[in-house]
Amino acid sequence: MRRYLSNPHSKTYNQLFQHPLSHNVEWRDVRALFQALGEVTEEHNGHLEFVVNGHTLNLPQPHDSSVLEADQVILLRHFLEASGQDGITSEAVAKDILIVIDHSEARIFRLEMKDELPEKVVPHDPHGLGKHVHNIHTDISIHQKANRKSFYEGIAKTVEGADRILVFGDGVGSSSEMTLFVEELQHHHPKTAALILGTSTVDLHHQSDGQLLAKARQFMENAPAPV
Repeated sequence: MRRYLSNPHSKTYNQLFQHPLSHNVEWRDVRALFQALGEVTEEHNGHLEFVVNGHTLNLPQPHDSSVLEADQVILLRHFLEASGQDGITSEAVAKDILIVIDHSEARIFRLEMKDELPEKVVPHDPHGLGKHVHNIHTDISIHQKANRKSFYEGIAKTVEGADRILVFGDGVGSSSEMTLFVEELQHHHPKTAALILGTSTVDLHHQSDGQLLAKARQFMENAPAPV
């Protein structure tokens, strides 16, 4: 079974295996990582006992620093290798996707990536209609229906390979592009639709990308890992 780590834990894991050696690995982050991988017990002398796959490591906590010493980083790296946890790579980190969608575009964010610009999918606009898809009840044009379908297919193609998906959008009911998109996925891409852990109606005009991403990452932190 593949082990998935949340974005903060995967960052700490990668720091431990970083070359050249990282000198800013936080103790609190290491503790959280090993709680995700196995068990952590604080002993009466202040040492931490890590138990992963039947392997045990006893490590003293630093008293005058919040970061690990170089020899502690190496020790933890060897412990992870010995306990069979050295195979966790970026490919084993859950691919969490946030789709932010309205009538004019979809912005697709990889939540495990920091400071990365979103990938954008816009409706096909062969007739110069402003790259908008319109309300389903007033959209009677065959071209506009094809436009909507092409828009949704482009999004579905872009999120292929995702493990978990969140969808944010504005509007409600039939005026919500988010709702229409999810319904389209359920009918034509049920496997992808099954990866959607939640949807949320948000004010896209008054929330920054940073605020949307923070909300999405907080949701994913408490969400079940993919199987």
